[in-house]
Formats: sequence, structure tokens, C-alpha cells
Amino acid sequence: MTIATAATKSTVAALICVLSTDVTACGVHHSNPPGPTSGCGPGTFPVPYARIDSCSAPAVLLAAANAVFSARPSEQSPRDAVQSAAALVAPGYLRALEDAAAILWPVTGATWAQWATADVRVRGRARISADDHPADTASSISRVLVIAEDLSTGAGPAPFPVHMQAARTGPGGSWLVDMVEVPA
Repeated sequence: MTIATAATKSTVAALICVLSTDVTACGVHHSNPPGPTSGCGPGTFPVPYARIDSCSAPAVLLAAANAVFSARPSEQSPRDAVQSAAALVAPGYLRALEDAAAILWPVTGATWAQWATADVRVRGRARISADDHPADTASSISRVLVIAEDLSTGAGPAPFPVHMQAARTGPGGSWLVDMVEVPA
């Protein structure tokens, strides 16, 4: 093999690495950005949300609420819980939601610290309430969800309402959460 041939092969190998979207053979791993790949339907979101129908705004709202309000405080902060739902949240809203994460949870920092010390696991269970909501449009829906949190130690805090909104990424596009608000 000549030096020119070796250089050409290494250039081609480097080019393949650069053009690849999931590059483990090159020693670098580039993951896909969060959020839907394109269009909508089951399989649009990445794992662990691949079974969520991204064409169903209620399904997206419920999955996002369950993720945001589930955590293992010994390993996660409220911000980490929000980050776990990143694929279901509009990219432009994710940072604001992360910044508000600590005030979304209906517990004090001291309670969170107690849960962390006791290695409590919290599993959020959301349901859509029958409360009134603004009329749906082709690109936006708004719902009141009721969140119940089950603790691995037994009873959890009282269920609480959360107002959530989802917006469509375009005609025939996926729904993504673009507003979460816990009423005072």
C-alpha cells in the first residue's frame, strides 16, 4: 500500500465518521437531539417515549407530566426530572421549564432532601381532568391534569392540578409541551 492510498483510506474513514449520525466506531458518540424525528405517530419520539403517539396531544401531555413528576430524589433533582421529559417538550420552552422545575413540585426543599436521604422513589401518575379548558385549535390544546404522586414508602402528597399546553410543530407534525403551570 502506498502512502497516497493509506492517506486516501484514512481520509475516507474520517469522512465516514464525520457524516455518521451515531459515531461509536470513531470513538465519539453523537446522540440525536431530543424531540420528534419528523411527522407524527408512534415511533416518532426516541426511547423511552417511542410508544407515545406524537399525533395525540393528550398522550404527549400525560407522558410528559408522568416524567416531570417522577423522580428518585437521591439521584435526581427536580430539574433532572424535567430533563427526562425533554423529548416531549418544545425546545424553546425546555430551558424555562428546567428553570422552574423546583417550584413545580408541591414539596419543600427539606422534603426533597428527606426523600433523598431515605432513597424514596416518586412515581407521578397524571390524568386529564374534566375541568373546562380553552377550545382546541389545529395547533394548540390546553388541559388541566391532576397529578398523584406515589411514594415507594407509601402515601404521597395530596393530588394537585397542573395546567399544561401542547403545540403542534406544524401541519401533520408532532405535539410538544410548551407550557406547564402549577396553580398557586
